[in-house]
Amino acid sequence: MILAVAFPTWLQVGSTIAAAAAAVASWIAVVQARKIAQEAREAEAEAILPLLLVSLNFNLPGVGQPTMGVALYNAGGSVAKNVAVLLVAEDAYARQIVGFLRPGETVTFGSELPATDAARAIAYARTQDGRDLVWNHEGERRELNRPPSGWPAWEATFEVFYSGEDLSDHRPTNLLRGDDRLY
Repeated sequence: MILAVAFPTWLQVGSTIAAAAAAVASWIAVVQARKIAQEAREAEAEAILPLLLVSLNFNLPGVGQPTMGVALYNAGGSVAKNVAVLLVAEDAYARQIVGFLRPGETVTFGSELPATDAARAIAYARTQDGRDLVWNHEGERRELNRPPSGWPAWEATFEVFYSGEDLSDHRPTNLLRGDDRLY
């Protein structure tokens, strides 16, 4: 009969169950620690990426029609390489290649594009580890599937956020620095 088992035997069974419970608790702690460490590594990797903030602006001259411009600010933790910006209006677009943008650096452009509420702007940059990222003026970031080599096409970067919109019927122009020179 089970109840006739001696007290030391019950003591051994109890200690075995307690050891098994401790092993399970230890395993759960290890799993949680790995998850926390992975989240910390991901947060650290995110913090060292460039973060381009794209801001539309409207230039209101004393005489004539208001025009649009765009400003880029690298709020991230590393240099943004191969930076390019594209500003699209109703029937035209302005674009410019910046090159590098260091953390904390801002570059501002004006354009001849007439001011409109329907304007859209995107910025492209390559990270130090070779990822191609695209930001829009609403603060969203997406990754671009990189072409085999070189710079991606303007249309490919624009399509990341505005798929299906064709830029071929838009008039191309360049963005201008604040001193009215091409960048």
